Amino acid sequence: MPERSFRKSILMSVLAVLLGMPGVAHAGCASPIGGEGQLRYDPTTKVVWVCDGSGWKHVGGTPTYTRISNNFTLSVIGEQVKSVSCPVGQTVVGGGCSTSASVALLSINDSYPSGTGSWSCRSSALSLGLVMTVYAICAG
Repeated sequence: MPERSFRKSILMSVLAVLLGMPGVAHAGCASPIGGEGQLRYDPTTKVVWVCDGSGWKHVGGTPTYTRISNNFTLSVIGEQVKSVSCPVGQTVVGGGCSTSASVALLSINDSYPSGTGSWSCRSSALSLGLVMTVYAICAG
C-alpha cells in the first residue's frame, strides 16, 4: 500500500507542475480552434492571423481590398467569356457579374475565379450591344 500511495503522490506532483507551467495555453480562439499565440495562414487572402486568447487578429495590419470592374459591350451573339484582372501583387478573393439587360436577352451562366489574380463570367447573349459588368475583389 505505501508504494501505491507514493506513486500516486509522484503522479499528482508531476501533473501539478505540468498544469502550472508557463506557456501552456489556457485561453483560445474558436472557428477555427486555436491556442493563444498560435499562428495560421489563409492562402486565399494571403493573410497571417494570430490567436490573442479571445479571437483571431491580422498580423501586420489590415489587408487592402480593391474592387476592379469593367463594362463589356457584347459584340457576339452566343456564349462568351469576359474577365478582369487584379493589380499586380494582389490575389482575387471574390467577384461577380451584373447586367441591366433583360434576362431574356442576356443570361449570365457562370461566375468564377480564373486563376489567382482574375475573375471571369460566362454569358449567353441573344442580341448585340448588350453590356455586362465583370468585377473582381482583390486583396493584397
